[in-house]
Amino acid sequence: MRRRTQHPEPSLPAKAVRVAAGMLAALASTIATAQDRPYEVRIEGAGELTELLERHLPVASRREELARQRERLRLTLARTPDEARALLAAEGYLDARVTSTMEEPAGDGPRILTLEVVLGAPVRVRGVDLTFRGAIRDAGPDAPPTPDAIRGGWTLKPDDRFRQADWDDAKRRALRTLLAQRYPTARLARSQATLDPIARTADLAVELDSGPAFRFGPLEVVGMQRYPESVVHNLNPIRPGTPYSQKALADLQTRLYGVPYFTAVTISADPREGVDPEALPIRVEVSEADRYRFESGLGFSTNTGLRAQVQVTDHDLFDRGWRWRNLVRYEERAQRGESSLVFPVRGDGWQDETSIVFDRTDLQGFLVESYNWNWRHSKAEGRIERAFTLQAIGSREFPDGTNAQYKRALVPGYAWRYRLFDDLLDPREGFEVGWQVGGGSKAVFSDQNFIRAFGRAVLLLPLGRDNSLVLRAEGGAVEAASRDGIPAQLLFRAGGDQSLRGYKYQSIGVREGEAVVGGRYMAIGGAELIRWVQPKLGVAAFFEIGDVFEERTKIVPNRGYGVGVRWRSPVGPVNFDLAYGEAVRAYRVHFSIGFVF
Repeated sequence: MRRRTQHPEPSLPAKAVRVAAGMLAALASTIATAQDRPYEVRIEGAGELTELLERHLPVASRREELARQRERLRLTLARTPDEARALLAAEGYLDARVTSTMEEPAGDGPRILTLEVVLGAPVRVRGVDLTFRGAIRDAGPDAPPTPDAIRGGWTLKPDDRFRQADWDDAKRRALRTLLAQRYPTARLARSQATLDPIARTADLAVELDSGPAFRFGPLEVVGMQRYPESVVHNLNPIRPGTPYSQKALADLQTRLYGVPYFTAVTISADPREGVDPEALPIRVEVSEADRYRFESGLGFSTNTGLRAQVQVTDHDLFDRGWRWRNLVRYEERAQRGESSLVFPVRGDGWQDETSIVFDRTDLQGFLVESYNWNWRHSKAEGRIERAFTLQAIGSREFPDGTNAQYKRALVPGYAWRYRLFDDLLDPREGFEVGWQVGGGSKAVFSDQNFIRAFGRAVLLLPLGRDNSLVLRAEGGAVEAASRDGIPAQLLFRAGGDQSLRGYKYQSIGVREGEAVVGGRYMAIGGAELIRWVQPKLGVAAFFEIGDVFEERTKIVPNRGYGVGVRWRSPVGPVNFDLAYGEAVRAYRVHFSIGFVF
């Protein structure tokens, strides 16, 4: 007789394990199947809004993720028409129709998800009612911004397609115009967009409350311990009673960052409750830089060879904020020693600077040793810089093959420059024009009567998104009976990285013995086309032409052309060029850092 063995019922945990294992196996099978069948998204009928739908609809932007999760994909597909209609409504299409179908072809090909869109007619702006309250209603036409100017600058105009993003942007722009000038407490008092889905029109109503008009009051400086507070006050162009302006505050901050006394500057004018609108205080918080600064460096230039320099600066000489700078620079073909004293900007915006300089250069068979005393009285107002100058020059000159020459000159002068670039360190667009004039007389310390003039212009143009064009022209003249008695640094030589590429540094000039010395006239022009193959990397082609000459009728154009590489580095543009000098029939490599203004 057989006995039947009864097996005990599995425990509840054992059942759970089995069920979980089965579910995991089924899920793995589903995922594996889904992974084998990715899908593509096709959007039809959306026109220019196709990219918008592809970017914001999860079924399109996250298709690789959803293709591996069939249930999430099913739920996402169910929501997609409503999500698409919401996006299209924000673009002005209130009655857009959207349908979706998923086609699963035989074989291993991807599934095709098709979204069919019927946009219909968009909602268009029928009218804009822009009203104002606050002090702006009583301001005259000479107190910008005026209501008419803000209405004229309103960006969402009648007959434009009504888009939610454009509606929000138009309100922000109008409010920002008030906040930027005179009305720092302005606010959006009311805004309403009334949409008629049958007529497909939108009526817009906006009311802006300007609040009171503000004027600047006294300047408060916080954090000044080492340097005199007058450094800040003298750089401040904002006088009490000046109408409030965010640009004026930004300009003041730029000025303070332009001097070496501070490592950080924060400027605020807080129109909090209780502040007198006629005397809004300006608060300047600074972190002072160290008094002493030591700098040293090594470098290389294809013009003058290896370079080493040391510079020591005292930013507070005699505890008066005077900057005393001492520099020693040694290059293979040029040496320089300089001691300069820079005084703080005065209350009227003018600044004085004086220096004593020793220079020694040995280039193209021409050795020059010069001792100079310089004085400069300058003022920068916006984009314009002006300067009165005075130079006392004494030089010893040794052209190879001729006798040594000793020259001197006292040269009063004037310089003017207008500069407008989007970025001074790495400009993409802008221009500069400048000129300087000076002269000397035998009656006052000079060995020759002369008048010297020099001018320069640079234009930087973007050509589309990936191209830049740089145009440059410069010229100079020394009007005198001859170049005899005129120090070398007042005459002209050309050639090198920043002059005429394809020629040795300062190799274009006037022959004297076996040396190339300076001439009385110079004219140079050039064009460079840059193609940016990456945001920070470009290739360039350039052409330059010019000459230095002693007689106006004896100009011989020297042409140079070539190709190069441009890199927008953290320290400024890096330029590497291979140039051909047509007059000397030779190739030269040129390397430089920075944009030449």
